[in-house]
Amino acid sequence: SEIQLRLSLGGTNIATGGDPFASSTNAGANGPEAAFDGNTDSFYSSLAGTALPITIGYQLPLAKNVVQYSVTAADTPARRLRAPQSWVLEYSADGANWFTAHSVTGQTEWGDREVRVFTV
Repeated sequence: SEIQLRLSLGGTNIATGGDPFASSTNAGANGPEAAFDGNTDSFYSSLAGTALPITIGYQLPLAKNVVQYSVTAADTPARRLRAPQSWVLEYSADGANWFTAHSVTGQTEWGDREVRVFTV
């Protein structure tokens, strides 16, 4: 339900002041901004039936070198079952050319509000 971006190991979240975006958004309060709002009671949801892969991202106001990020599962068993199992963290300086920073697979059996931290 939450994604944080960090400039240092264990540092503070820098996903503030920018623009969240997604390739698919469910109507209502579950837009991509919910994944970056610091509130584990809110969550991003794509439109039902959207084919994978689904993109969710965050455009920082200025270029930054992210070295760590975290993903926090949702707050209920039904919601945490929709936690991501695999993803690719990408970055772009121009929004057109994307580069892989980190790839993750096999992230299953999330606990309620479980935080998993990854180093780029």
